[in-house]
Amino acid sequence: MMSGEDVPVAPAGERCPRCGNELPGHAAFCPSCGNATPTGAFGERAEPAPASDSAAQSATRELLVAALGQDYLLGELLGRGGFAEVYAAFDRRLKRRVAVKVLREELRGDAAIRERFRREAEVVARLRHPHVVPIYAVGEEQELAYFVMPLLEGQTLAAAL
Repeated sequence: MMSGEDVPVAPAGERCPRCGNELPGHAAFCPSCGNATPTGAFGERAEPAPASDSAAQSATRELLVAALGQDYLLGELLGRGGFAEVYAAFDRRLKRRVAVKVLREELRGDAAIRERFRREAEVVARLRHPHVVPIYAVGEEQELAYFVMPLLEGQTLAAAL
């Protein structure tokens, strides 16, 4: 795990447009709130997340908490990609930190995308390699597709680059 001194920090004044927290250098998403940042990982300008995005994130959280039940304690949003959002969570039964990858709200209504997401979990679950993150669990409820995997500690790809 890195200390705060090891994390590159954006120039003074580079703050998340949503939460106001200071951004790591060239972060594509704010590590605090998950909002797309003004500068992406490779220096490109990202579009700020729409204001309605926080409402969608809140709805996703509520559905995910219900789907995970009492076995998991859902934590903060860690990041977002083209197809999914990843949340930190705690597996209460096995007493370990995990990550929960959930299909983004705007894609849930598309059966082909949900099938692709499910197949991704199946393929990864069959792989056995030290450099492939295993899948612990998979679920689907009310078009909410998710899978649970280990939470890996360390720096982001943006920080490594």
